[in-house]
Amino acid sequence: MGTDNAKKICIVGASGKLGQYMVRHALERGYEVVGVCRERSVPKLAAFEGRITIVPGPTNDPGVIKRAVAGCDGVLTVLVPWGVRQYSSGTAQAVLDHARPGARLIFSCGWHITRDGKDAYSRMFPRGPRRLRRAGQAGPRRRDRRPGGGVRPRVRRRHRVDRGARQHSQGGRE
Repeated sequence: MGTDNAKKICIVGASGKLGQYMVRHALERGYEVVGVCRERSVPKLAAFEGRITIVPGPTNDPGVIKRAVAGCDGVLTVLVPWGVRQYSSGTAQAVLDHARPGARLIFSCGWHITRDGKDAYSRMFPRGPRRLRRAGQAGPRRRDRRPGGGVRPRVRRRHRVDRGARQHSQGGRE
Protein backbone atom coordinates (compact mmCIF):
# COMPACT_ATOMS: atom_id res chain seq x y z
CA MET A 1 0.00 0.00 0.00
CA GLY A 2 2.65 2.54 0.98
CA THR A 3 6.22 3.20 0.05
CA ASP A 4 9.20 3.10 2.39
CA ASN A 5 9.29 6.88 2.86
CA ALA A 6 5.52 7.46 3.08
CA LYS A 7 4.21 8.78 6.38
CA LYS A 8 1.60 6.63 8.06
CA ILE A 9 -1.30 8.31 9.82
CA CYS A 10 -4.31 7.07 11.71
CA ILE A 11 -7.64 8.88 11.48
CA VAL A 12 -9.98 8.06 14.35
CA GLY A 13 -13.54 8.85 13.25
CA ALA A 14 -12.75 8.29 9.57
CA SER A 15 -16.35 7.59 8.55
CA GLY A 16 -17.74 11.02 9.48
CA LYS A 17 -17.82 14.09 7.23
CA LEU A 18 -14.62 15.58 8.57
CA GLY A 19 -12.97 12.16 8.81
CA GLN A 20 -13.70 11.33 5.16
CA TYR A 21 -12.41 14.73 4.12
CA MET A 22 -9.18 14.09 6.05
CA VAL A 23 -8.81 10.59 4.55
CA ARG A 24 -9.19 12.01 1.03
CA HIS A 25 -6.79 14.86 1.79
CA ALA A 26 -4.15 12.49 3.24
CA LEU A 27 -4.38 10.03 0.34
CA GLU A 28 -3.98 12.86 -2.19
CA ARG A 29 -0.74 13.82 -0.44
CA GLY A 30 0.67 10.30 -0.46
CA TYR A 31 0.09 9.28 3.17
CA GLU A 32 -0.60 5.70 4.18
CA VAL A 33 -3.92 5.87 6.06
CA VAL A 34 -5.41 3.73 8.80
CA GLY A 35 -9.05 4.59 9.53
CA VAL A 36 -10.93 3.80 12.73
CA CYS A 37 -14.72 3.83 12.89
CA ARG A 38 -17.63 1.96 14.44
CA GLU A 39 -18.42 -1.35 12.75
CA ARG A 40 -21.77 -0.13 11.46
CA SER A 41 -20.04 2.85 9.77
CA VAL A 42 -17.53 0.83 7.72
CA PRO A 43 -19.73 0.99 4.55
CA LYS A 44 -19.33 4.78 4.57
CA LEU A 45 -15.66 4.23 3.67
CA ALA A 46 -16.37 2.12 0.57
CA ALA A 47 -15.00 4.88 -1.69
CA PHE A 48 -11.55 4.30 -0.17
CA GLU A 49 -11.60 0.48 -0.37
CA GLY A 50 -8.17 -0.93 -1.15
CA ARG A 51 -6.45 2.41 -0.45
CA ILE A 52 -6.76 2.52 3.36
CA THR A 53 -6.66 0.06 6.22
CA ILE A 54 -9.84 0.06 8.29
CA VAL A 55 -9.89 -0.92 11.95
CA PRO A 56 -13.56 -1.26 12.96
CA GLY A 57 -14.70 -1.02 16.55
CA PRO A 58 -15.61 1.38 19.33
CA THR A 59 -13.10 4.20 19.34
CA ASN A 60 -12.94 4.30 23.13
CA ASP A 61 -11.76 0.67 23.20
CA PRO A 62 -8.02 0.73 24.01
CA GLY A 63 -7.44 -2.52 22.07
CA VAL A 64 -8.94 -1.07 18.87
CA ILE A 65 -6.88 2.10 19.20
CA LYS A 66 -3.70 0.15 20.01
CA ARG A 67 -4.03 -1.88 16.77
CA ALA A 68 -4.84 1.21 14.72
CA VAL A 69 -2.05 3.54 15.89
CA ALA A 70 0.74 0.94 15.76
CA GLY A 71 3.57 2.41 13.69
CA CYS A 72 1.75 5.64 12.85
CA ASP A 73 3.64 8.93 12.59
CA GLY A 74 0.50 10.90 13.43
CA VAL A 75 -2.98 10.40 14.81
CA LEU A 76 -5.91 12.63 13.90
CA THR A 77 -8.89 12.17 16.21
CA VAL A 78 -11.99 13.68 14.60
CA LEU A 79 -15.20 12.37 16.05
CA VAL A 80 -18.60 13.30 17.37
CA PRO A 81 -19.08 12.79 21.11
CA TRP A 82 -21.91 10.23 20.97
CA GLY A 83 -23.71 10.04 24.29
CA VAL A 84 -22.46 11.41 27.55
CA ARG A 85 -20.65 8.41 28.94
CA GLN A 86 -17.03 9.55 28.49
CA TYR A 87 -16.89 8.32 24.88
CA SER A 88 -14.69 11.14 23.58
CA SER A 89 -12.46 11.32 26.62
CA GLY A 90 -12.08 7.53 26.56
CA THR A 91 -10.96 7.75 22.95
CA ALA A 92 -8.52 10.56 23.72
CA GLN A 93 -7.04 8.61 26.63
CA ALA A 94 -6.62 5.48 24.49
CA VAL A 95 -4.79 7.52 21.82
CA LEU A 96 -2.54 9.13 24.43
CA ASP A 97 -1.77 5.73 25.98
CA HIS A 98 -0.98 3.84 22.76
CA ALA A 99 0.45 6.29 20.21
CA ARG A 100 4.17 5.90 19.72
CA PRO A 101 6.43 8.44 21.42
CA GLY A 102 7.09 11.34 19.08
CA ALA A 103 3.92 10.80 17.03
CA ARG A 104 2.00 13.96 16.21
CA LEU A 105 -1.41 13.92 17.89
CA ILE A 106 -4.31 16.14 16.86
CA PHE A 107 -7.69 16.06 18.60
CA SER A 108 -10.86 17.61 17.22
CA CYS A 109 -14.27 16.96 18.66
CA GLY A 110 -17.41 18.63 17.45
CA TRP A 111 -20.96 18.06 16.42
CA HIS A 112 -21.01 18.93 12.77
CA ILE A 113 -19.38 20.54 9.77
CA THR A 114 -21.16 21.54 6.59
CA ARG A 115 -19.82 22.48 3.21
CA ASP A 116 -23.03 23.28 1.32
CA GLY A 117 -25.33 24.61 4.05
CA LYS A 118 -28.17 22.32 2.92
CA ASP A 119 -28.13 19.89 5.83
CA ALA A 120 -31.50 18.77 7.13
CA TYR A 121 -32.23 18.00 10.77
CA SER A 122 -35.14 16.28 12.39
CA ARG A 123 -37.44 18.31 14.64
CA MET A 124 -35.97 16.41 17.59
CA PHE A 125 -32.40 17.67 17.00
CA PRO A 126 -32.65 20.93 19.01
CA ARG A 127 -33.99 19.00 22.00
CA GLY A 128 -30.71 17.12 22.49
CA PRO A 129 -28.73 20.04 23.96
CA ARG A 130 -31.69 20.99 26.19
CA ARG A 131 -31.84 17.47 27.61
CA LEU A 132 -28.10 17.51 28.27
CA ARG A 133 -28.37 20.83 30.10
CA ARG A 134 -31.16 19.47 32.29
CA ALA A 135 -29.06 16.43 33.09
CA GLY A 136 -26.11 18.66 33.97
CA GLN A 137 -23.95 17.30 31.15
CA ALA A 138 -23.73 20.36 28.91
CA GLY A 139 -22.31 23.81 29.46
CA PRO A 140 -24.30 27.00 29.77
CA ARG A 141 -26.63 28.12 27.05
CA ARG A 142 -25.05 30.28 24.39
CA ARG A 143 -26.85 33.45 25.47
CA ASP A 144 -25.38 33.06 28.96
CA ARG A 145 -21.79 33.04 27.72
CA ARG A 146 -19.59 36.10 27.88
CA PRO A 147 -17.51 37.13 24.84
CA GLY A 148 -14.26 36.72 26.79
CA GLY A 149 -15.25 33.30 28.10
CA GLY A 150 -16.94 32.25 31.27
CA VAL A 151 -20.51 32.69 32.37
CA ARG A 152 -22.16 35.93 33.37
CA PRO A 153 -22.29 36.21 37.13
CA ARG A 154 -25.73 35.98 38.61
CA VAL A 155 -26.51 39.29 40.27
CA ARG A 156 -29.06 39.43 43.02
CA ARG A 157 -31.16 42.52 42.54
CA ARG A 158 -32.83 44.36 45.40
CA HIS A 159 -36.32 45.67 45.09
CA ARG A 160 -36.39 49.36 44.38
CA VAL A 161 -37.80 51.30 47.25
CA ASP A 162 -39.56 54.60 46.71
CA ARG A 163 -37.30 57.32 48.15
CA GLY A 164 -40.21 59.20 49.60
CA ALA A 165 -41.40 56.17 51.51
CA ARG A 166 -37.90 55.50 52.84
CA GLN A 167 -37.44 59.10 53.99
CA HIS A 168 -40.89 59.05 55.60
CA SER A 169 -40.05 55.88 57.52
CA GLN A 170 -36.83 57.51 58.77
CA GLY A 171 -38.68 60.61 59.90
CA GLY A 172 -37.32 62.91 57.20
CA ARG A 173 -40.72 63.98 55.79
CA GLU A 174 -43.83 64.87 57.60
